[in-house]
Amino acid sequence: MSIIYPNINVSNFATTGSNTFIGDQTITGTINLTGALEDYNAKVTVNTATSGVVNQFSISHNAARFTAMVETSTGTYHVQSADLLLAHNNSSVLITPYALTCTSGSYLAIFDAQINGGNIEILARNLVSDTVTVTMTKTYLA
Repeated sequence: MSIIYPNINVSNFATTGSNTFIGDQTITGTINLTGALEDYNAKVTVNTATSGVVNQFSISHNAARFTAMVETSTGTYHVQSADLLLAHNNSSVLITPYALTCTSGSYLAIFDAQINGGNIEILARNLVSDTVTVTMTKTYLA
């Protein structure tokens, strides 16, 4: 099993301190991390009573883990967070939310997944009468 972080690719690389990589990078060998390595998704807005694609990735990754944050944009500010596990077999996709918590009395959004061509799409359905913004981190497994 390998963990794939998109856009990272380093071979025979040894360093200390901060480094910035631009473009696709590949890591060969062992990586020892003392900090966090996360891939952030741009914030995606989902309008009231609609669903929207909030993330997508190549079907070549068979499993993924996401951490999602959902925020309201007007009125009383609320935040929901959730971890999502996803697996697929190229014909069906399963997504399981767990560790859900929300500052509101009810959830702001629920998540689903679908296969669309060569991609897996993560969808959020807005459950409140306010526009919500979804931000995600992700880890892919191949």
